[in-house]
Amino acid sequence: MAFDLADPAELDSDDPRAASARSGAGVAIDTIEDMRIAFDGIPLDEVSTSMTINAPAAVLLLLYELVGEEQGVPAEKLRGTTQNDILKEYIARGNFISTRPRARCG
Repeated sequence: MAFDLADPAELDSDDPRAASARSGAGVAIDTIEDMRIAFDGIPLDEVSTSMTINAPAAVLLLLYELVGEEQGVPAEKLRGTTQNDILKEYIARGNFISTRPRARCG
C-alpha cells in the first residue's frame, strides 16, 4: 500500500500545511473511514498487505486490523507486513523524521 506524502509527514491530508504533499502519489489514510474505503470489496482474509511508512505505522496497522474485524477477520488471520522504516522514507521519498505526536482517530 502506497501512502500519500502527508501521512509520513504526520499531517492530515486536508491540513493546509500538507498542500505540497498531496501529489496523487499514494492514498491518504486520515481516518478509519479512509481505511474502510481503501479496502472496500477486498476480502482481507484472502490478501496479504504490505504497508511501509514511518511514524504512523502502528496507527495504520490498528486501522487495518479494525477493518479486518469489521469484515469478520480476526487479527491473527490477517497477513502482510507493516514496517516503520524511517530511513526508507527519508532516502526514497525525502520525508523528514518528526517527533511531533499525532492523533489519528475519527
